[in-house]
Amino acid sequence: MASSPALEARDLQKAFGRTQALRGVSLRLWAGQAHGLVGENGAGKSSLLKIITGIYRADSGEILLHGELFAPRGPMAARQAGIALVPQELQVVRGMSVADNVLLGRWPARAGTVRPRALLAEASQALARLGLEIDPRRRMSSLSFAEAQAVVLARELAAGQARILILDEPTASLERAEVDRLFSLLERMRGQGVAVLFVSHRLDEIRVLCDEVTVLRDGSVVAHHARGGFDEAELARDMTGREMGALHAASGRPAGPTTISLPAPGGAVRAHAGRVTGLAGLLGAGTGPLLRRGFSPPGKSIAAGIGYVPSERGRALIPTLSVRDNIVLPHLDAMTAALGRFDARAADASVAELIRRLDVRPPDPSLPARALSGGNQQKIIFARWLMGKFHTLLLDEPTHGIDVAAKRAVLGLVDEFARKGGAVVFASAELHELLALADEIVAMRDGAIQANMTRGPDFTEARLRGALGG
Repeated sequence: MASSPALEARDLQKAFGRTQALRGVSLRLWAGQAHGLVGENGAGKSSLLKIITGIYRADSGEILLHGELFAPRGPMAARQAGIALVPQELQVVRGMSVADNVLLGRWPARAGTVRPRALLAEASQALARLGLEIDPRRRMSSLSFAEAQAVVLARELAAGQARILILDEPTASLERAEVDRLFSLLERMRGQGVAVLFVSHRLDEIRVLCDEVTVLRDGSVVAHHARGGFDEAELARDMTGREMGALHAASGRPAGPTTISLPAPGGAVRAHAGRVTGLAGLLGAGTGPLLRRGFSPPGKSIAAGIGYVPSERGRALIPTLSVRDNIVLPHLDAMTAALGRFDARAADASVAELIRRLDVRPPDPSLPARALSGGNQQKIIFARWLMGKFHTLLLDEPTHGIDVAAKRAVLGLVDEFARKGGAVVFASAELHELLALADEIVAMRDGAIQANMTRGPDFTEARLRGALGG
């Protein structure tokens, strides 16, 4: 091991107005090792990453890069110093080729003209360094999310500068086999001396990949573990400060009247009053487009009592509006009709209660939505459909990117909604969530329905995986 860490954060403090985001956070990353960073939504992970990558400046404390004081003046300075961030939403140019994206901004040129052969050769070499068999001439738009993510990793290595790689929830949209391939890529990069900071809510992956793990809670480091010295249950206790109960298991609620039917090749997905219908499918199976069609047009669907949570937060949030306004947005007509004017007092009371029930952090309804972490933004989107008179919820990966405690809260609220007579269609790649919560599960592959499973003796993961293609 090197005599000094590749990167060291010492006693970092950061506040945003009255909110203390970081309280003396310290962290060490070593060359060739993977370090996990976990914590509930709002624990301070995003603030720490933004300080390391030059987006924010710490109020106090210091960062050392290879033993030298380091205070980047912006993201470009951090990148030039060898710190690469792979965010949840990949930064690629979808209309360009793989080769163009691998060498983005550094295309080989002569007299101001790009040299196509040199471009393909250099890009192919960068892809080969990670063992990637992706045709550099392909358009980025033709790649799966996992392939595009691999291209971004190849780009960072091709730049010849990435010595510290930060991955923010990199597996959230990946299937199991794709996660394994990503881990193999990271092993290659670690073998080349790259230090990896791996941020994830999937605690089983932290256990498998990481040599060390740091746990944040309310802006402070509350635990640090080495490989072999922790399990998922212990990490969950560290994150939340309490024991986490098992997911609630549905008991097979009777099907009430059909509230909406979503036709697809091979049949239809039907939402029934008082029941949760699970919608299972791997990446690209067609579950997302099917739910979007069920919420079209949005105005008519809202008026009919149908709510929708998309898998991509950008489709639902208005980042410049406050938390309060994002939650009440679909209810403006209803909250105006009763009194002839907008009932601000009723809206504020409802929003405050939803913030409490979903543990939105910080619990300030006046903050712009963009000021919240991704997981807390997801809670806001879910919260808006628990307000008002909605009888059907179409949920596309509603627990995407949220921590273990928040997942329990969301799943509990979905269960409560169904028990009170509501109808739910719940799409998720987390099969254990569907098996615990759903009364029936519809399996999709390649846009078509493959199987319909009703809770009973054969309501198993093995059967579900078989229907999904293994």
